[in-house]
Amino acid sequence: MKSLSQKSMVSLLKPILSVAPQYQKVGKIEARQAQEGEIIVTMTQDGKETENQAKKGDFVVANPGGERYIISAEKMDKRYQEQPHELAQLGPLFKVYTATGTCYGVIVDDSILLHLGIPPGTLDFTFEPSWGGKMRCRLGDMLVTTHRDVPEVYRIAKAEFEQTYRPIFF
Repeated sequence: MKSLSQKSMVSLLKPILSVAPQYQKVGKIEARQAQEGEIIVTMTQDGKETENQAKKGDFVVANPGGERYIISAEKMDKRYQEQPHELAQLGPLFKVYTATGTCYGVIVDDSILLHLGIPPGTLDFTFEPSWGGKMRCRLGDMLVTTHRDVPEVYRIAKAEFEQTYRPIFF
């Protein structure tokens, strides 16, 4: 299975993602402060996506469908707004947040695979996310970035994207 570096993903996809449609994350999530060194394995409906080790100040986010992942405090502040009067279902360590973040994204199809130098029809491949390790990506998933200058590229699995994102129309 072919694996691409984060640097390659940014370089190859920047021309596409810099003009890609914008999407708004919708709904609520629950999150808690991560323990430094804690490892979170991100599982989506189609299996293991990636894993990440928490650094000091990071948060563990739990999406409505059960997917969990780690994000920095800076990203947490930019993408979520705490709802202090709502009780989290996952326990007292978690707090409820409303999603406020947006992303720019493209669906992984044969044209994107070709752009990445991957043969059309390839069902999945891996790449290095900005936090290191490997991230799995499949046909139909979304490759996204949070800024038009494309500082990083990451995957959002198809089912999870459909559950938590909506297009922004101008």
